[in-house]
Amino acid sequence: MLREHHRRLLAERDRLETLARTVGRTIAELEEGRDNGKMTRINKPENLFEGFQTPSETEAEVRERWPRAWEQTQQAVESMTSEETERWQREVTAQMIRMAEFMVAGTPVTDPAVQAEVDANYQQICRFWTPNAAAYKGVGQTYVDDPRMRANFDRIAEGLAVYQRDAMTVYADTRLS
Repeated sequence: MLREHHRRLLAERDRLETLARTVGRTIAELEEGRDNGKMTRINKPENLFEGFQTPSETEAEVRERWPRAWEQTQQAVESMTSEETERWQREVTAQMIRMAEFMVAGTPVTDPAVQAEVDANYQQICRFWTPNAAAYKGVGQTYVDDPRMRANFDRIAEGLAVYQRDAMTVYADTRLS
């Protein structure tokens, strides 16, 4: 029990060190005036999905690729109140912004802090259905391959869809079966 506690403390220390380095690097870049247009900008909307309706053209594709997941998701979404939907959308938007901050800071997708954020993403998805490793990687690949999904990620920060996919792949390979 004490060894497990020690392991968790070390993991938390590593996560905080990474976070501190990331913040320090961002401060240094801003103070050095490196914000000369080369630094990726992060847009921070409160709710990226406000008024968002799932496009009907993607519905058929999702139904075909993941029929059971589609049914479970439909049931979960239909049972949500408008307040719950908005809260969920804001949570997802905030997660995307945090991932963009890691990406802009140059944090590797394998970093424990990034993987903790991906775990939060996975847990959000599990509210609707529980993807295995292959399905979770497929979701990440969809973020990159589907122009509408990619555009949504890139509204937060250019390149975020690829970074998110890569982080999800690491998560799936190391934590899911």
